[in-house]
Amino acid sequence: MEPVLVECEHCHRPFKARGITAHRKACKQKADMEEDQARFMAERRLRNKGRAPHEIAPAPHEIAGPAPHEIAGPAPHDLIAPAPHNIDTNPLVASTTTGVAPWRPNLPPTLSSNLASETDSDCHDPDPGSADFDNGSGLAANVSHLDGDIRVQYHPNSGKESKTFMFEEFQRAASDVASAHPPDPEPWTPFKTREDFEFAALAHEAGMSRKQFQKETASASYKGKSHEFDVWVRPIWSWIEDMLQNPDLIQHFKWDACCMSKFDAKSNSWEQFYDEPWTGDQFWKTQSNLPEGAKPLVLSLYADKSKLSSFGTKKGYPVIARCANLPVEIQNGTGLGGGRVVGWLPVIDEDAAESGKAKYVNFKRVVWHDSFRKLLASISELSKIGFHIECADGVTRHVFPAILILSADYEEQSIMALIRGTLGDLPCPVCLVPKTGIPQGKVYAVRTTRSMKKVYEDAQNMRTVVEREKYLQSYGLRDISNVFWELNNSDPYQALSYDRLHTSHLGLFKDHIWSVLKLKVEEAGRQAITEVNERASAFPRWSGLSHFSNIMSMGFSDGSKFEDLSKISVFLLHNLFEEKTPGYLLLKLLRCYIEIDTYASFQVHTDSTIANGREQVSRFFKLLTKYTDSEESVHDPEDGSLKAWNFPKLHFQSHLFNDIIAKGVTRNYNSKISESFHGPIRWAFVTITNYRDVDEQLLTHEHLGFVFTFIQTKVDLLDEAKSSGGKDETTELLPLTLEPSGHIYLGSPKGTPKDETPKDGPPEKKDPTTVATLADQLVGLNGQGGFRKMLEEFLNSFYEENQLPRDTYLRVQGNQVITEYQYLVIDYRNMVDWKLSTDRLRCNQSFHGAERPPGALRRKDKDLGLYRLRLRAKRYEIISLESVVRGAALVKVSKDSADYFVVDTIDADMFLRMKGLDFI
Repeated sequence: MEPVLVECEHCHRPFKARGITAHRKACKQKADMEEDQARFMAERRLRNKGRAPHEIAPAPHEIAGPAPHEIAGPAPHDLIAPAPHNIDTNPLVASTTTGVAPWRPNLPPTLSSNLASETDSDCHDPDPGSADFDNGSGLAANVSHLDGDIRVQYHPNSGKESKTFMFEEFQRAASDVASAHPPDPEPWTPFKTREDFEFAALAHEAGMSRKQFQKETASASYKGKSHEFDVWVRPIWSWIEDMLQNPDLIQHFKWDACCMSKFDAKSNSWEQFYDEPWTGDQFWKTQSNLPEGAKPLVLSLYADKSKLSSFGTKKGYPVIARCANLPVEIQNGTGLGGGRVVGWLPVIDEDAAESGKAKYVNFKRVVWHDSFRKLLASISELSKIGFHIECADGVTRHVFPAILILSADYEEQSIMALIRGTLGDLPCPVCLVPKTGIPQGKVYAVRTTRSMKKVYEDAQNMRTVVEREKYLQSYGLRDISNVFWELNNSDPYQALSYDRLHTSHLGLFKDHIWSVLKLKVEEAGRQAITEVNERASAFPRWSGLSHFSNIMSMGFSDGSKFEDLSKISVFLLHNLFEEKTPGYLLLKLLRCYIEIDTYASFQVHTDSTIANGREQVSRFFKLLTKYTDSEESVHDPEDGSLKAWNFPKLHFQSHLFNDIIAKGVTRNYNSKISESFHGPIRWAFVTITNYRDVDEQLLTHEHLGFVFTFIQTKVDLLDEAKSSGGKDETTELLPLTLEPSGHIYLGSPKGTPKDETPKDGPPEKKDPTTVATLADQLVGLNGQGGFRKMLEEFLNSFYEENQLPRDTYLRVQGNQVITEYQYLVIDYRNMVDWKLSTDRLRCNQSFHGAERPPGALRRKDKDLGLYRLRLRAKRYEIISLESVVRGAALVKVSKDSADYFVVDTIDADMFLRMKGLDFI
């Protein structure tokens, strides 16, 4: 009897009935991936239509290395073969320009962790395979989408179909995650009350009293002698297990890469966006390399030396881990799910006789990588075979740990990539740009594990040390095997990420642009110095922005201070230099830098904002060329060295937007978050150690601090659950009662004493303000009368426009009481991340002696991108607070000018809003 054959509806080939089920599943998955790939290419062709060839970025799959264990970075827009190697024979170029790896469709990421709901309740998207499916271009869509709809496409290996959410429902689903797991009603158990609990007993109850750090030994030989160093490690896998088995955390984990997009009704198309790590290409590629049904468990690692003592004689070297499967608000926090110290590396003392020698530098690199090998030991093999673990939600998952992000300053990046640093001819840890090519802003062939490992292995087969060293130098590599090569899906060159703190604020701005501009102001004389100081002191105060005085003589090293200084510096210096002078060209370069850094700060990026950011990077390097051509030489005022413009941190701007596409926005890997660990470690060194053998003491203190945080988090969750009885917290933003008016809250009524309980008895009772008294005050201020009539006309028009009930024409009497508020709290929808943001504005003119004037936009400065506002002299208007969108910071153009500049760099939302405004 012949077997019954059944035709597969996907490939139309005949199969035995018994085996058709398994085949159908595999065949459908293959067809879906091919469809995704075709869709990606179609959308890419559509986007590139009409663009010059040099403007078209290669598709990521066109440059990905073919090795299944390797993750290649997104293609640079300008691949250049490194001299002197021939592009046909260079193993590096071959590995980055050939081979096809599985790739994601060109679809968007998430709204900062907003993949909470995976149900169909809020979806209105057809099956991707149906005839009505919109391919992203908007050209073939038969389905009606609403402006702002969010589309989520999960990785094919997830087994989930794509969904479309209404924007409001998408955000609501994300906020619902927080309450998915009920809090422990008695987190202090076994004690009767929370007041009774003892720290050590609770640590034991939480299962954390066991010794967390283990001492290992790293060894290396130098000049024929073996040296050993202590390495303290907390097994990373144990830390991972603790998180996966925590019921308060497991609900927040994101297991599948996804592409997300937002629908734009004007263009009738979807636009991809990026925020969290799982919305980036690298998470997608990692999941593509795993077995069906397996889940990536991706990590972010930070390492940097820290001075413990005041004079820097004692240093610590913590390694901090974060889990990039968790939303950034959690992983960047200090509580449950936040960063943890997982290692303490040895700090090798400098030997004056050996310092700087190539062999001694290599010796220290060997120690570093052997130390890190001890740190990664618990996950190295698991990155290849995975591990089945039952998580706190009762689901058993096959997880594969991988390193997605390496966060570090340039010195540590050079160590991690094992390149030769600034002394080498190829100083970039990510690509093969020669030092001479840095000022041009070009991106060369990217490094990959596959290509660099092959270079290293080829060098080991060479006959002489001289020949091997010369070959490795041509790629900027050291003669050391990289520890990260030993893990799957953990390409160190792709994991190394743009660090705003050290690259932008403490690097390009502090050490180069600002230091040179400051020198030019000093050269201009005492009057220029005084003017800059006065402008800084008079700059309007703004929530979250540092206020500066005597800025020309101020010394500080805080990266946040330099970030704030960069936001206001153009407004301080805008008219100090004549056009076409080196100082003015440098000022234009500064403005371009600020725009790039503002784009870098975005918490959500779209295809459009990434394209705009790339344009600014291109413009920056063109302006840099003009400036360097006009400036003969500038010497550093501190050490007299010549200011050069071929340093690696300048070049890193060329990789900025590739990193965002690969790993999400920069706050996912900014070292500023992890550097906050250094302060408590220094405090512990001074207060709880005996200054001898401090490593174990500090790590014990760090662990006990985490135990406290763990317990306190559970107590806080309980308190939050008990206190959230539907109370509107927005009314408690101020000690004074706020009066709500839509998205506006009013506070600080004029005449209300600041001190509720003055020492000298009850506050003096003041007469209420009437319409007549306010009208007299306004006449005294600017000579304009008619306030009562103007208010009357406004109220009647307002009632009519809003169809409010009234029996007759409203009349305003002079004796009617009126309340003047001097504080506004404004809620508005942020244009960058689409979340609710808040401005707090003080309107009283006595606040730090600063005015708060109204006005109208007049024009935009063509060179410095400044927005000028002209006051409507001697006029006031009555407006509805409903028409207020958000607050704006204004700074006078000059001391005697009636014009103001709008500080568009105050935050990312204002930056985008100003770019979209029209001018009179």
